[in-house]
Amino acid sequence: MVITLSTSLVKFQSLTQFILLPLSPSSSPTALPFSNYQNLASLSSANPNRAHPLSFHTKASHRYYSGDFVKNGDDAVDCGSFEEAVGLFNGRDYYRCHDYLEALWNKSQEPTRTLIHGILQCAVGFHHLFNQNHRGAMMELGEGLCKLRKMNFETGPFHQFEKDISAVLDFIYQTQLELAACEFICQIYLLFNPFF
Repeated sequence: MVITLSTSLVKFQSLTQFILLPLSPSSSPTALPFSNYQNLASLSSANPNRAHPLSFHTKASHRYYSGDFVKNGDDAVDCGSFEEAVGLFNGRDYYRCHDYLEALWNKSQEPTRTLIHGILQCAVGFHHLFNQNHRGAMMELGEGLCKLRKMNFETGPFHQFEKDISAVLDFIYQTQLELAACEFICQIYLLFNPFF
């Protein structure tokens, strides 16, 4: 069986398709707050200047927020729209996508905050995956998937994204099991054939 990862796990052209997505099966349909804003960056938080020490960068960093820019040492990332973050994700620029989503996440309110955090963790997971850090990829994709499942999407693009992330996570898990089995067999073989 051959499984390939598509170059684009999500294909979002416009935020208008996200209006009136049901958040839970038991409640009446509620809308994510996308319809009231041009982009998710316009969502306000209680304290937008608070320090946020979480970073997946390998170097030690301390992030702080000021206005529409994310500052990290000498780097400054414009806090773009959700559509720009999706474009970065689809373009496999997971590192920059993380920065954009983190800026949006820090300014958002629930339930949008949980959704953005889940997508952010998936971006970090793919960053780890394509840098050969399979354990980190599984951890971040798993955390992101938990947050996406918490949203209880039954249909729509976020539900499909959740299913795609679940399939990728299962694929990584299976390949890691197969790799571990191969390593075990090789060790047994070398134990009984030391001159090979």
